[in-house]
Amino acid sequence: NYTVGASLKRLIKDGFITAALSRNMFFNGANRYEDNSSSDGKLLFRLGSHEVENKLRVDVNQFKNGWKITYGVSAQYVKYDADIFTVVRQEEKDSSGNVISPDVTVNSSTAIDFFKMGAYGHLSKYFFKEKFLISGGLRTDLNTFTTTGLNPLKTLSPRLSMAYSFNSKWNISASVGSYYKLAPYTALGFRNVQGNLMNTDLNYIQSIHYTVGTQFVPRKDFRVTVEGFYKDYNDYPVSNTTGISMANTGSDFSAIGNDTYSSIGKGRVYGVEAYVQQKLVKNMFYVASATVYKSEFAGADGIYRASSWDFGFNISTTLGYKFKKNWEIGAKYRIA
Repeated sequence: NYTVGASLKRLIKDGFITAALSRNMFFNGANRYEDNSSSDGKLLFRLGSHEVENKLRVDVNQFKNGWKITYGVSAQYVKYDADIFTVVRQEEKDSSGNVISPDVTVNSSTAIDFFKMGAYGHLSKYFFKEKFLISGGLRTDLNTFTTTGLNPLKTLSPRLSMAYSFNSKWNISASVGSYYKLAPYTALGFRNVQGNLMNTDLNYIQSIHYTVGTQFVPRKDFRVTVEGFYKDYNDYPVSNTTGISMANTGSDFSAIGNDTYSSIGKGRVYGVEAYVQQKLVKNMFYVASATVYKSEFAGADGIYRASSWDFGFNISTTLGYKFKKNWEIGAKYRIA
């Protein structure tokens, strides 16, 4: 996995423009052998895939009459390829030990490339002597791969957030927003035995986020936040073969998305998160967060079941110490 990029910032009247160009690549490879032995075991599964994204983004930030105005566009050139070998275990033998139904081997390969585009606008302003902040925005996403990908109205996603400061130490906030995400490349690149792409009709996955929280800052170098959240998912990919949501697969040794899908799945994720941050004081800093949540998705039968990442809780801590001459040492602990 690697990421490389560069950005350019230019001052304009009442604000600035930022342009960023970047590239990221992810290679994923895996082999599985019978009895987990590569020396004498039979090869059951092999995967090799690349995901490459070349991105260009331009953002404009301006400040006029107390308003912060942000808008921008983005473009990506995406490439994905995969070579997959799988053995479907179905061997049967007769009473004499002769094989009457052998295992089936499946070889598949695919390569796709397409463009993704996006545009957004955002406004925010403080009212009532800097006590009340309101923010709102609108975004749309496009792509050249799916059948409805070039319709900007299909992915219009409004967002709204508000925050109220009781004093310099304590505030409360709430937000609601719609977000869209393209299905995973593994599903988009799936081909049948004839070599035809089978999932070009998938919709964008939609999630509507609801949050409410509070922040306490007793001093400038220390803050505590607590937030409750609820995420409502629609149009999640569901396997046409098994009727299982893609969110409920992935705990076994296989290629996730190597199937035909329909955008009929639903999901919900809800919970509470607490976060504590201590900035650098006497050469030491730390960050700690704890989340208790539930993640459930439904397939073709409409019954909600725990998703593959429904860990129940997640605790993460980071501790750091800064020495002389700009040397630092840090440690991180995470449990889920």
